[in-house]
Amino acid sequence: MATDTSSIETRGKAMKSKSYNDISDELGIVHAKIVKTLGDGVWQLFTMMPYYFFVANSGGNAVLNQFSFAKPRMFCPNSTTDFCDANSSSCNNPIYGKSELLKNTAVEFFNLGCNAGDYIQFEKSVYIFGLLLGSIFGGRAVDLAGRRTAAIVSSTLELLLITSMIFVPNIWYFYFCRVIVGFASMISYMTGTSVACEISKPRSRIFWSMTKAVVYPMGVSYQALLSYLFVDWRYLGVAMQYSLSLPCLLLLIFFGHESPQWCLNNRKIADYKKCINFACRLNRKLHNNDINEYLAEIESLAGENVKTEQESGCNVVTWSVDKIKGFAKIFKLFSNVTIAIRTLIYSYLFITVVAVYYTYLFGIKDLVDLPIREYYCLTAVFDVPGVVIGGICLEVFGRKYVETVCFLVAGAFLLMSLVLPSFAIYSSSISRSFVNVGFSSLYPWMTESYPTLYRSSALGLCSMFGRIAGLITPYLKNIKMFGDNFMSILFFGALMISAVSCLCLPETKGKRMPSTLNEATNIFKSEKAKTTAA
Repeated sequence: MATDTSSIETRGKAMKSKSYNDISDELGIVHAKIVKTLGDGVWQLFTMMPYYFFVANSGGNAVLNQFSFAKPRMFCPNSTTDFCDANSSSCNNPIYGKSELLKNTAVEFFNLGCNAGDYIQFEKSVYIFGLLLGSIFGGRAVDLAGRRTAAIVSSTLELLLITSMIFVPNIWYFYFCRVIVGFASMISYMTGTSVACEISKPRSRIFWSMTKAVVYPMGVSYQALLSYLFVDWRYLGVAMQYSLSLPCLLLLIFFGHESPQWCLNNRKIADYKKCINFACRLNRKLHNNDINEYLAEIESLAGENVKTEQESGCNVVTWSVDKIKGFAKIFKLFSNVTIAIRTLIYSYLFITVVAVYYTYLFGIKDLVDLPIREYYCLTAVFDVPGVVIGGICLEVFGRKYVETVCFLVAGAFLLMSLVLPSFAIYSSSISRSFVNVGFSSLYPWMTESYPTLYRSSALGLCSMFGRIAGLITPYLKNIKMFGDNFMSILFFGALMISAVSCLCLPETKGKRMPSTLNEATNIFKSEKAKTTAA
C-alpha cells in the first residue's frame, strides 16, 4: 500500500465540505481496514475474556432462584394434613424438613410458610423486571459512558449486591437486590455483545459473538454444579460471583481498554490510538506500515472542521454524543421509517424468543420429568451444540435465513410435542435449543444493523419488549385453563410469524458495521441493488 502524507492532507481538505455523517462514514471505512489488518488473535481473546465470564455469571444468576427458593418439605403441626397444601395454607409456622436441593433455603430462612409458592413466583418476575430496567436504561448508558466503564460499574454493583445478600434482613431487601442484579446482568450481556462485534472483522464477527452465547448455558450448568458444594443458599450466589466475576473485573479495571470503534465515533482519537497500539502488540502487528498509515489518515479526518447538520442540508439525525443528551433521545430511532420498522420487527422477535425460552427454562419442572439440578447441569449439553452449529450456519448461509429456519424448526418440534405426547420431553428440549440459537443470533444480527453510538441503545430498546414478555412467563402455566395444549399452540403461532418477519430484515453477513444512521438505513438498499445487478 502506498499512502503518503501529501495525499492524506489533500484528502483531508476535500473532506471539509462534507457533513458529520460523511466524515463518520469515512472514519468507519478506515477503521474497518485496521481491524482487517489486525486479524484475529490474542487481542480479541484478551478483550472478550472478562465479558465471557460476566455473561456466564448472568446465566448463573438467571437460575439462582431455582436453588435458593427450592421448597423444603413442610410439616404443619396444627393441621390434619402431613404437609402444606391448599387445605393448610393458614399454617404460617410449619416445621421445615430438608429440601431436595439445598440444606438451607430462602423459604426456611424467611419463614415463607405454606404460601412460599406465591413468593417464588413473584421472585422470578422481580429478576426479569431488573432485566427490563437494564434493557430500558442500560443500553443508553453503555452508549454514553462507554463499553468498558459500563461493564466495570455493572459488575461492581452486581458483586456488592450479591455479597450483601449474605446479611439480608428480610425478603423485600432480597427482592430489591435481585432487581439490581438483573439490571446489572443485562448491562453486562449487552456490553459483551457490542464489544464482540466491534473488535472483529466481518468474517469472524459471528465467531466472537456466538462464543459469548455459548458461555451463557455453561454458566447455568456451573451454578448447578456449585449447588453440590454450597448447601446454604446465601453462599451459592457469592461463590458464583467471586469465582467468575471478581477476577475478570480486576482484569478489566487494570488491563482492559475501551472499544476502539466507540472511541472513534466519539472522536476520542488519543484513546483510539492507545487501543489500536495495544491490539498491535498483542497480535504482533506493532510495526505494520499499513496500520500506521491508517492511523495517520484517521487523525487527519477527525481533525477537520465539519459542517453542521443544518449547514450541510442533511435531514438525518446526527449521531453525535454532544448533540444527543438524555435517555429520551433514544426514541429518535423512530424518526427514520426504515429504522423504525426494523426496530419493531426486532422487538417482536425478542418478545417471542424470551417468552418461549424463559417459559421452558423457569417452568422446566412442570414440563419435563427430570430432577431440576440434573437438568440444569445438562443445560450446556442441550444448548451449546446447537449454538455452535447455529454459529457456523450463520457464517455460511447468512443471518436472515438461518434465523428463519431456527424459528420454523422450533415451531415444528413444538407441534410434534402435541402430536406425540410420549416424546414431549425430547421435542420440548430440542425446540428450546433452536429457540436459544435464534435468541443468541438476534444479538449479533442487531448490532450489525445499527450505528455505533446507538447500537446498545437499540439493543436495549428491542430487548425491553422481550423482558416485558419475560415478566409474565412465570404465570404462563395458568393459561392451561384453556387446555393443556393451548400454550404450545400459542408459541407455535408466534414462532411461525417470527419466521416470516425475519425475511423482512436486511442481511448483514460480511458487511461493515454501520457508523451512522445513513449507513444503517442503506444496508437493505445495497442488498437489493446487489440482487438486482446479479
